[in-house]
Parts: sequence; structure tokens; C-alpha cells
Amino acid sequence: MVTAVPILDLFVLPNVYRLRFLGNHVSPFWTIRSSARSLISLRSHNAMEKSIHSTGYAIFLKVLREERERAGLTQVQLARKIRETQTFVSKCERGERRIDVIELRTFCRAFGLSLRQFVAALERAMGKGR
Repeated sequence: MVTAVPILDLFVLPNVYRLRFLGNHVSPFWTIRSSARSLISLRSHNAMEKSIHSTGYAIFLKVLREERERAGLTQVQLARKIRETQTFVSKCERGERRIDVIELRTFCRAFGLSLRQFVAALERAMGKGR
């Protein structure tokens, strides 16, 4: 015996979006139906790359590690200064964990640098890569 699963399509705009209800489950995904015309790319050609694998982020990590070493700190010593684990520092330096600006400020203070000094070093390093 085959049991039918009720599906309800709710059209928000004609032939563009639909929300699917499958039995008691509401799908959180919108489906964009293709039309006769191709859809314009939603991403700009000049969009920023937001990956931990970007070239810019690799340079950032290199500068971060160099500044730690210039401050004469090991990962363990830095971890103690910022009240984190050595594993946390290692993951940040390897790019496994993305660093936000507040964390960067904490790292810089532990290095004895201001954010401005770190950014200047980063800008110099990124200028070399161009």
C-alpha cells in the first residue's frame, strides 16, 4: 500500500518561490524555479572572498605568527597571556579557526602591539604579495 504525502506549494511570486510542506514537516528552504530567462548572478564580480583559505587570510596568519615570534612568545606562553589553550592558539595560527577583531585585539595586546601597528604590518605584507 502506498501512502500519499501531502505537498502544498505556496507561491509568493508567480513561478519564482515556493515553500514546501511535507506532511507535518515544513521545509526551511525556498526553491527558486528557473524561468525562460536566466537568473542574474546574485554575487557581485567584486565580492569579497570570505574564506579562511583565501590568499589574504593566509598572509594575515603569517603576520600573526611572525608578530607572536617577534614578541618572543611561544604558543603556550601566548595562550597563558590570553587565558586560552595552546590548541586554541594553534588552530588560530593554522587557519582552522577564524579570528574576529576582538580576538585580534587581544592577541595584539599580548604581543605588545596596537591594532594599528598590526594592521600596518599586515598592509606591508599584503603589498608585497601584489
